[in-house]
Amino acid sequence: MSDFKLPRNTEFYSVTITTIALHLLNLFGSAYIFYRTFRYWREREYKSLAMSHRLPLYAASTDFLTAGLSIINGAYTLCNSKTLPEIPCAATGWATAILSFINQFIFLGISIITYLRVCQHKPIELGRFDYKLFTFSCLLTGIALAIVSRDGYGAQKYWCANKVKARASLITPIVEIISVTVISLACYAATLRALVRNRRELKKGTVFASQYHTIDRIEERVTRKIITYVLFFNLQWLPIAVYAGAALTEAATETWVYYVGVIGLSFGGIGNAIAYVMNEGWLPNYNTSSPPLNSHQHASKDNEFSHTNTTIKVDIVKVESSNKSQNQANI
Repeated sequence: MSDFKLPRNTEFYSVTITTIALHLLNLFGSAYIFYRTFRYWREREYKSLAMSHRLPLYAASTDFLTAGLSIINGAYTLCNSKTLPEIPCAATGWATAILSFINQFIFLGISIITYLRVCQHKPIELGRFDYKLFTFSCLLTGIALAIVSRDGYGAQKYWCANKVKARASLITPIVEIISVTVISLACYAATLRALVRNRRELKKGTVFASQYHTIDRIEERVTRKIITYVLFFNLQWLPIAVYAGAALTEAATETWVYYVGVIGLSFGGIGNAIAYVMNEGWLPNYNTSSPPLNSHQHASKDNEFSHTNTTIKVDIVKVESSNKSQNQANI
């Protein structure tokens, strides 16, 4: 395929230019996450970031690298009317597959950890170097999966990725996407049910009203962040599953298949940036001059993940306990 010159018609320019343009947006969205996270980290005097800030940072790292590979892919095809040479083409497709798996694994891991902390009350603390755990696990598993389908990466019509009708390399991402989507949604559905159940118990008067309102505000912020990140994550990968499924059929060379693929793959950095803005605001707004608040009023965004889980755990234990004494004031 790489030695075949593509005709420079409307479809050729439309697909290649769209690929480059969308992945430039992907690149800029990821760079925006880097900038905002660094600003936030600096304002916190380089203290460890909460998971609500590390999650978009990890996702942006894989999206940034994927965007770079895709821009090279599209630019080479646009300039030369053919895909990259055989070995670089296979390597590019293989690297893109590993980055895609790492991205999915991050969201899957965070989903399970959130479920265990909130619903099962497991005191899971990965620490400030949790990226090492994610990186090692992702690379090990991703490389293993890529080796299994190592002959399935190479040239498609407009770029280098999974070979058309190469069953192993196309079925693998479909299974990954469906599995991650189902598990992550199940974990977050259980988490949301636990939060709602806790609110109902609090409304029964088992804690003071001031404590309830504080917990309620924290819950709403965490719920909003969970919903937005999961929503945009699924919006990215479901089109990729459609793209991989179509590549197994006679529709593999249809133009719409390429559009679905590039829209899905490039949406990672774009959707991540949109979700970040929805959660944290468009511009940094760090109020470091405000006087410190007490433990119930503080509940700042940088600590909301760990604070929420600790609060929820203590509250549920007290709700289920038969001893409803004055110790409720220490929640």
